[in-house]
Amino acid sequence: MLDRHEGRQRRGVVRLPGELRRARLCALARRHAELAWRLDTWLSGQLDEAARAEVAAARQAAVGALAAALATAPGHAEVIALGVPESRAAAPLYAGLEPQPA
Repeated sequence: MLDRHEGRQRRGVVRLPGELRRARLCALARRHAELAWRLDTWLSGQLDEAARAEVAAARQAAVGALAAALATAPGHAEVIALGVPESRAAAPLYAGLEPQPA
């Protein structure tokens, strides 16, 4: 979503106030995600190999549980309006829940 916003901005497309709020929220979410992965990298470096493996297994289990929950989540307009993506849109999001290179 942020990429789309940035592309529109480069082309000089006028944005509505709601679009600006969403773009700011996306930028904030991206910064939070980047911070979380940096923190994950640092904390992982504090663990021994066995503990890192335990964390990785717990992460994979959580991603699997999230995928299962999203696969059966209702696509009600009220839920989507709150910002919860419907299952098809959420699949690429949870598929990317692996640490990103620094």
